[in-house]
Amino acid sequence: MLPGFSRSRYSPSSPVSRKCSWVFAARSPTWRRTCSARSFSRSSISGSRLVTPTSTAPWTVTTVTTGFSSPNGILYDGANIWVTDEIANALFKLNPSGAILQTVTVGVNPFHSVFDGGNIWVPNSSDSVSVVRVSTGAILQTLTGNGLNGPKTAAFDGQRVLITNTTGASVSLWKAADLTPIGVFSTGTGNSPFGAASDGVNFWITLEGAAQLARF
Repeated sequence: MLPGFSRSRYSPSSPVSRKCSWVFAARSPTWRRTCSARSFSRSSISGSRLVTPTSTAPWTVTTVTTGFSSPNGILYDGANIWVTDEIANALFKLNPSGAILQTVTVGVNPFHSVFDGGNIWVPNSSDSVSVVRVSTGAILQTLTGNGLNGPKTAAFDGQRVLITNTTGASVSLWKAADLTPIGVFSTGTGNSPFGAASDGVNFWITLEGAAQLARF
């Protein structure tokens, strides 16, 4: 694990995103920051939001479906949207309009899942990972062990799937092709790894308890 990086934060205080640039003012002479606004419209899915860029404000909010209790993670498989619900203990398959097409029962309190091109890996707070076949919605296997301890987020680098363990201060890895466990690796005592993503070469992990990033 390489040394962490300090985190940057933003606060979406309004329904307008801003694109900013720095411009040198020759008369001052100083640098000044200029921003142009871009608005969005959104529709509501029982507390969730579908956001579509538009050229005008305010946002248009439309309820398109119901069925969620506490939606959490979300991903796109190339055709459909999949959403985890931590109270319903379910993975929902949605069409592009937001209608629920299928409900897959997974483990307790599922969090942020990832798609590996064929399967969806769903970390469950019950120290398990549900591997769901996208083509059918069937659970291929429920993985346990391999250091799972408060799993929160899954990431895929093209060959391996990584799961962050917030309680265990570690990450667990599997081979995506055959679900073979690779091992568990510490991220440091008490740093609470949470989010994860891959750039195709490295995994990047947010260390919530240390206000840092780690590259693995």
